[in-house]
Amino acid sequence: MYQVVTVAHVMPEKMNAICEVAKGIIAYTRASEGNLSYDFVIPADSDDTVIIMERWESKESFLKHVDEVHEQTDGPISEFGAVFDPALKGEFAVYEGEPLAI
Repeated sequence: MYQVVTVAHVMPEKMNAICEVAKGIIAYTRASEGNLSYDFVIPADSDDTVIIMERWESKESFLKHVDEVHEQTDGPISEFGAVFDPALKGEFAVYEGEPLAI
């Protein structure tokens, strides 16, 4: 299994629009081959933080998804980017890796 966590800070006044357009990217990603889960989380104590948590069958399935996303010029990915990217407050952090095996 491969996990990806993205943490971003956005303009609070854009949060409702981001959540609305996120519905498309959530459905699209959950339907992607190799995706085990894709969750878009707004922490209860924050009005400007978005956390995206993804689980994939493998790093390869995640990278295949990323390649497919970068090839798109329309659809839910580009619609999300059109709203999300201008709302960002600085850089966002992406953490990738395999969970600790016990």
